[in-house]
Amino acid sequence: MLWDILGKHHGVPVHALLGGKVRDKIKVYSWIGGDRPSDVANNARAVVEHGFKAVKMNGSEELQIIDTFDKVQGVIDNVRAVREAVGPNVGLGVDFDSFCPCTFARFDAADACDCIID
Repeated sequence: MLWDILGKHHGVPVHALLGGKVRDKIKVYSWIGGDRPSDVANNARAVVEHGFKAVKMNGSEELQIIDTFDKVQGVIDNVRAVREAVGPNVGLGVDFDSFCPCTFARFDAADACDCIID
């Protein structure tokens, strides 16, 4: 059903049709782009300066089932650069979406997690 059309027809917000409002505000993030650590770090810093409290980035370029450690290191370098740029109190999401085959996702996640959490 098209909730927005139904809400407009009845003159009520969509949340009223779904049982009522459950919160006054929501957390949002800004997607950041860039291929090099300095690019993603600068982009992250810029959106945080605009008031965002969380950022989300691509984890990598497209990875193959068997790929080089250099690409894995690139992921770690990018994530670490963003964490260092925005500090520990900004949320950081890393999206691997369709870029990373599941079998390759077994890379050294401890290194990646360390730079997200530290």
